[in-house]
Amino acid sequence: MNTYLKYGVAIPVAGLIAMVLCYVSGLWDVDNLGKGLIIGTVVAIGIHTFGIVLGTRVERAPSGAAGFSYGKAFKVGFMISLVSAVAGIACNAIFFKFINPNYNETTIAWTRSLMENMKAPEAQIEKAEEQMRAKAGLTRQLVNGVVGAIVIGTIISLITAAVMKRPPADDLTGGPPAIS
Repeated sequence: MNTYLKYGVAIPVAGLIAMVLCYVSGLWDVDNLGKGLIIGTVVAIGIHTFGIVLGTRVERAPSGAAGFSYGKAFKVGFMISLVSAVAGIACNAIFFKFINPNYNETTIAWTRSLMENMKAPEAQIEKAEEQMRAKAGLTRQLVNGVVGAIVIGTIISLITAAVMKRPPADDLTGGPPAIS
């Protein structure tokens, strides 16, 4: 259980550090938000994958010759993701409440600019802005963060489990068992 907590908390803390670095470098400004969202998504997936792989390796090590099934590997990754999602609430609250409280306004301005550049009618732009304002808020951001972390974590866990599983020592050859 300690592994789940250790890596599950490390993932959102590393993510918070990455978000602050993006914020300080100007990637959360209206002019750079598109790049910031792409870079942030790639970095978040990378951090999450790295945390799950490291945590799975720690849990797999004591199994030795007994093997480490796909189900066990998936469970480790999923539990790390679950803890990460819960711990991410605090990290996201810190970022969106204290470090970048204007995130919603920046997103709305960026979307407006994007729609204007695409020559969208003003009525459509106003409607989109109204919908975004209705959905804006810290609670919505936190819920989206939790759901996103669980979904992305589950997908990453499914993939890493396929790579990190290990058959029992008797079955390392992959062929039929030897006849004695």
